[in-house]
Amino acid sequence: MSTPKPGQRPYQRRSTRVTAGVFLDIRGTDKAGKTFMERRVTLDVGFQGCKYFSRYALPMNSWVTMEISNKTGNSTTSKEVRARVVWCRRSQQLGGLFQVGVEFEKPGNIWEIANPPDDWQLPEVAKAAKAAAAKAPKTVPFELELKETLKVVESGSYYQVLRVTAESPRSLIRQNYHELVRKFHPDRHMDQPEWSGSLHRIMEAINVSYKTLTDEDLRKKYDDEIALFDLARKHRESKITAEDCLSKARQALQDQNPGETLIWLRRAVEMEPTSAKYLALLGRALSARAAQRQEATEAFEKSLELDPWNISVRWQLATLYMEMQLPWRARPHFAKVLEIDPENARALERLRQIDGKDEKKNTGKRSFVDRILHPTSK
Repeated sequence: MSTPKPGQRPYQRRSTRVTAGVFLDIRGTDKAGKTFMERRVTLDVGFQGCKYFSRYALPMNSWVTMEISNKTGNSTTSKEVRARVVWCRRSQQLGGLFQVGVEFEKPGNIWEIANPPDDWQLPEVAKAAKAAAAKAPKTVPFELELKETLKVVESGSYYQVLRVTAESPRSLIRQNYHELVRKFHPDRHMDQPEWSGSLHRIMEAINVSYKTLTDEDLRKKYDDEIALFDLARKHRESKITAEDCLSKARQALQDQNPGETLIWLRRAVEMEPTSAKYLALLGRALSARAAQRQEATEAFEKSLELDPWNISVRWQLATLYMEMQLPWRARPHFAKVLEIDPENARALERLRQIDGKDEKKNTGKRSFVDRILHPTSK
């Protein structure tokens, strides 16, 4: 290998990239000259560097320090490395984020991948990398795996979610858990916002499954429940109902386990999709998480289609729209509350607030509240 000239990078070709979501604690200085620290997840990793999304615009050829806190191999030892920013560009799909590519000060298999690509073993990238990639078995497209995993999450057991059996050792449960988190963590797929809802549902199920199967008391209780369900199904003596799911959701909420609460509420809705009550409860649980508020509004809207006179649900949906900075969507629901209950002071006040903002833009026009309270005034 020839010695690189001053200013020339020693490796002009990139080594094989490996798709892996590794958590990094990154410190550096942005273009504004301000120091920062952020935790991000890699998009892919290589022998010379990696790629990830950042909240900061980084100057070319600046240096950052990375602490790798979760390896893709068996080691869990943290390690700091220095890396140079070779490119930084604004994301076209994700507002406020930048995609960053960095090159390590000292290239190497710092990720401790057990069986790295052949060209990772060499000081320079060999031409054989293309041939090796061509011969490599084709993997299942991620989107297909996402759909299949979602089906397991919706109807499978905790063992199936973690891809283990009741006889699997604890070490395999832990290993599969970390692999699934790296694969399905939403931060790993920020360039595919349409997958966000499915990824959050999968992560909820993964975390609940892992928490249950690694806690002796919870696992025994869960195994007993599975045994009872199987026995009931085999003998056709009983069948779990939507009300059973609702009861379990309430217990999970009491135990401060929001992930399991959502799982049971979703099952209740799947069993009785025309139940306004279950849809409303699901919407309320989803609204607690900013990332799932859109799904929450859909659940509330479906509930109101089935029970349009429910003031409580309509108020919750209108309030959620206000929190989402969508007053024009909240307004008709507050108006409906006032139509059903003309003495509802809270709805009247909210409408006045919304109309007050609109009146600043449209002076001379009568407010919506005015038209309700004084229909004959001119």
